[in-house]
Amino acid sequence: MGSSRRSRRIEKTKKRRDQHRISKESMIFLLEESFRYRLNNPQYSRKLFHDAQKIGQRGRLHLPSHYRFMFCRSCYSSFNPKSAKIRLNSKKKQIHYQCLICKHEHRLGYEKQK
Repeated sequence: MGSSRRSRRIEKTKKRRDQHRISKESMIFLLEESFRYRLNNPQYSRKLFHDAQKIGQRGRLHLPSHYRFMFCRSCYSSFNPKSAKIRLNSKKKQIHYQCLICKHEHRLGYEKQK
């Protein structure tokens, strides 16, 4: 009786692991496509990024760190030289991202590497 419970639990974790892998792959694919269309078709790029975020929320996944700061969190537009200001504040050790479309500002801290 105990072995059947264990086998059901193992099957359940395998199923969750597969769902997690599939949602992560689809989220990364959508983010790459969104980054590819950012200059030619910004509206489509925003839609793809929003869809990737929704997949991540359903699968309880975080956005990959290298994609996280390429897009505005409020209007989903991608950061490029035409749509964003990126500045360094060396006194406070911060990077300031400002979206020129919605004027949303995000700050990210950094430290010197040893």
